[in-house]
Amino acid sequence: MVDRKTKKRQKQKKADAKKRHVADKMRRQETSLREIRETGEKIKPYLRKVGCDLPFYDYIDHYEPEFAGIVREGLKQRPSLNAVHEVAPTTLDDTDWSELGYGNLKQVFFTIPDKCADYVKSDAQTNLRGSATFFKSEDGSMKSVILLQKRLNGNDNTREFQYAMKLPALVHEIGHVIDAEQELNIRFSGEEMDVIAAEVFAHVYALDQLASKCLRQSYLSLYEALAKIAGAPGYIGEIGRGVLDQHERVDIPNWRDFTDAALEYYQDTLAE
Repeated sequence: MVDRKTKKRQKQKKADAKKRHVADKMRRQETSLREIRETGEKIKPYLRKVGCDLPFYDYIDHYEPEFAGIVREGLKQRPSLNAVHEVAPTTLDDTDWSELGYGNLKQVFFTIPDKCADYVKSDAQTNLRGSATFFKSEDGSMKSVILLQKRLNGNDNTREFQYAMKLPALVHEIGHVIDAEQELNIRFSGEEMDVIAAEVFAHVYALDQLASKCLRQSYLSLYEALAKIAGAPGYIGEIGRGVLDQHERVDIPNWRDFTDAALEYYQDTLAE
């Protein structure tokens, strides 16, 4: 019979082995990313020469600065947007707004259709969560704050991959801010929200923006998730189908498909 101390040692041994496995995996991923970047930067001019001229090259360019740039752009262009915070899931579950510096603002709670009663609860089940929260200031004007989950649930991927996956959530929430500022489906003055229309609007906005910036990994992760939920029952499925009706999938070029041509062009220039 195994005693308690032995069980504890075995449990700790397993936990340590798992940590080593995760650390080794992340080191391999980081090494792979460095190799992609080193090779990619060298052949990028030749990729452009053979027709692959993109504003962003997946994993040759960095997702984290792209994320930061979109945050800066949102703060500059959206008059109501106060800040974007990356927070722990517990903060999303139970936000102390005074702790984040918004204690002087009155949070607005929107009336939503009965069939969407579990709207906030359903968001809690997703791998990466985000929210756009709206407040009424002392002068009655609208203020908004975006919260994003800092890390994907149960995910040990690289920081770069984390930001690639956080970008769809960021742009989606900015879409909600635009919607509320224009009072399209989120009506600040009447404190009402058409959940399905608002979600469709934000998703379509996010897909359009990600496609226009050629953020391929971020775009595909969002589009594929929406295509999957389109077959779901209830209002969740309505949202997925509504997005697919309004947004035609964009085929963002994968620079890897052009590497042979780029290298051939490079070798030809050397031979001249």
